[in-house]
Amino acid sequence: MNNNHLSEGIFQALVESDLDAFVVADEDSKIIVWNTAAETLFGYPSEHVIGQKLHTILVPEDSRDRAINAYAHFKGTGAGPFVNSVVEIDALHRSGELIPVSLSLTAIEIDNKWYSQAIVRSIGRRKEIESEMRRLATRDAMTGIYNREVMFAHGKREISRAIRYGNSFSLILVDIDQLNEINEKWGHFAGDEVIKSLTNFMLENCRHSDVVGRFSSEEILILLPETDVSMAFMVAEKWRMSVKSLEVKTDGAHIKFNCSFGVSGLANEDRFEPLLKKVESNLLQAKTAGGDRVICNDEY
Repeated sequence: MNNNHLSEGIFQALVESDLDAFVVADEDSKIIVWNTAAETLFGYPSEHVIGQKLHTILVPEDSRDRAINAYAHFKGTGAGPFVNSVVEIDALHRSGELIPVSLSLTAIEIDNKWYSQAIVRSIGRRKEIESEMRRLATRDAMTGIYNREVMFAHGKREISRAIRYGNSFSLILVDIDQLNEINEKWGHFAGDEVIKSLTNFMLENCRHSDVVGRFSSEEILILLPETDVSMAFMVAEKWRMSVKSLEVKTDGAHIKFNCSFGVSGLANEDRFEPLLKKVESNLLQAKTAGGDRVICNDEY
């Protein structure tokens, strides 16, 4: 088989492929090849797109002018930012939805005119898996809020920002007082439901700028940017009273509970860890004193 026959064979295989979308456009960006896989991926039958401008069909509107200008350069040179490379971009589906794809673009010169050949593959499922893996790496599996490691990262970032701009910054650490008793009497499933109930309460009552995470099996940590310690104390006291009205219903049980709160604010600390130790100490004092109280030893 000579090279011409080999090239024709490869081209025909791409045209007939059900796996990868294969799209060819002429020097004016008009689509001249649109295979079965392209029909499936983008939702257009070939008779609808043949002769249509490539950018009108596949390029999102906010990127269209840039793509048209790049193709005008390609028309004269056969070169462009995506040519002879593999890139991941969002393409436009017939429905108007943006779909993530892997694009391999090459240029071919025929009769002194440049044509573009694109092999396109959907990477939506891979993106979903990657997103879920990122979520699992940063979130507590049971509650869905940030895990301890991420809270440390957020805490370090927030304290650095507070010091840089001279802003206040406070922490609230919450502990469920009766969790061990609930686990022993009603089982760990009931205890988990109590933790979830407290988590939902915190998420509903925190500001958008606050950061909520699970600090340990029984403790939830809240970072409060641009909040002085007196305000944090008042917030914690309000939460303490409100939590007492929560009720968890599971397996015939109607479980009520209360919490202890440690509160501390940024003073002379230049790192997150010393501030965290202060709020942990305050929470321990609240627990040792019998629970259901807010302790803050900061001066304000």
